[in-house]
Amino acid sequence: MYHTWLRSFHAVAQEGGFTKGANAIGVGQPTVTAQVKSLEGAFDVELFHRAGKSAQLTDTGETLYGITRTLFGYQQEAIDFLRNTGQSGARKLRIGAANPNGIMPLIKALRDQLPSFELSVTIEQREEIFRRLLDFEIDVTAIGRPPNDSKFATVFYRRLRVDVVVAENHPWADRKDIRIAELDGQPMILRESESTTRQAFDAAARQAGINIPTEMEINNREAIREAVALDLGLSVGAEIEFGSHHSLRWLPVRDAEMYIELNLTCLSQRRDRPTIKRFFEIAEEIQNAKD
Repeated sequence: MYHTWLRSFHAVAQEGGFTKGANAIGVGQPTVTAQVKSLEGAFDVELFHRAGKSAQLTDTGETLYGITRTLFGYQQEAIDFLRNTGQSGARKLRIGAANPNGIMPLIKALRDQLPSFELSVTIEQREEIFRRLLDFEIDVTAIGRPPNDSKFATVFYRRLRVDVVVAENHPWADRKDIRIAELDGQPMILRESESTTRQAFDAAARQAGINIPTEMEINNREAIREAVALDLGLSVGAEIEFGSHHSLRWLPVRDAEMYIELNLTCLSQRRDRPTIKRFFEIAEEIQNAKD
């Protein structure tokens, strides 16, 4: 009885509404509503604030959702494990990333070494990636700044150099490198202040004592790439993250140390699951081969 009620609660919390929650588990909306009400009545608690078709979690509901996302996440993991062990389905590894380009060399290595696995890659913003990890919707992720939370296990994967990028028709386009002092007063197109690339660049600029006017702030790497290609300003980044573009030229900054990290993360409780463990082993093999 409680398991059924909790399943309905979890579906509504995860989908953000009673109708969507009912559709997600294949149960009629009146049934789901009745089961959530039964759960609230049995323990004299309020789990949702109802507002039209949406349902917002109360503080009590938020806490319970933190428990059920683990409860039903492990249930799904058990089903996936049995499928992977038996013959009823392909083995799967679900990977999340904030940027596709930085993770693709690892994806290729996984494909080469795990040809029988079905790999899926989800590209999302950082906050959404961690939500999906907590909800067992993805297994592992590649992320820049590691999470400061014991719920996650993180290992360093690689370090990426941050360079200056200009349009192909920029006066600097034919140069091999620049000095950081030459960026003083240059119009820059930059990521938001929370970006690890932006933080690395800002730290180098402060150390050099130069003034960097922000022409535009854009929270999307692809949009910055297009803006630079149109010669709207200069930017900075790791070339592998931006991807190839015939209209861009990359210039190392010879007198400044600017780097960002790429880290691999999973839920701490799942770190030793066979598939996830193999993912980290392959990543380590790649790094050892480069050293």
